[in-house]
Amino acid sequence: CSFSGALVASAEKLVILHTNDTHSMIDPDDVDNLGGVLRRKVIIDSVRKAEKNVLLVDAGDFVQGTLYFNLYRGAVEQKLMNELGYDIRILGNHEFDNGINELADLLADSRAELLATNYDLSESVLGKKFRPFTIREIGDKQVGFIAINLKPEGMITEGNYDGVIYNDAVKAANAAAWWLKHIEKVDAVVAVTHIGYDPTVPPGDKLLAQTSEDIDIII
Repeated sequence: CSFSGALVASAEKLVILHTNDTHSMIDPDDVDNLGGVLRRKVIIDSVRKAEKNVLLVDAGDFVQGTLYFNLYRGAVEQKLMNELGYDIRILGNHEFDNGINELADLLADSRAELLATNYDLSESVLGKKFRPFTIREIGDKQVGFIAINLKPEGMITEGNYDGVIYNDAVKAANAAAWWLKHIEKVDAVVAVTHIGYDPTVPPGDKLLAQTSEDIDIII
């Protein structure tokens, strides 16, 4: 993506690569031979070599779905995320499948910046690992990133997210984006979300886009 519209036309170019719901797909799919970490690395490396400003972002659910998770409980996926060089990561619901304490241990050596905007994690074991937003400098511009997550109730097993306080996704997103634009004076705000897209199952990315005034990009 590149900054445009109301932003200064001479802004630097920023390329955002993103993944979500990779679900422990370390190897290519057995049915159609698509995907896999090695192919992902080839694409990431090729873009990084071609572009000056590249950010690699994951929008959650990096675990659950193959025997790698069943056997190694996310350790393989976590190590490979580090090797791929992710810059920013947020939580999905399946990150909590083995409980919040095990998740905290799993993410202890994450090299990526971990974000959670509408999850209040201050009373949980994840509290010291996550920030509500981050600001990245791209050339002479500043880009703010926020993380918007789904309501845990009904999506995550009770007892697996102890200490996590959910705040309304749309309200939190708009409040954080307003702060970044008007107080921190960033040039653009990127919302990395794990709330789904379908507007019939609120909140969803479509509803977030319709109600936002300060978010420029939704991933």
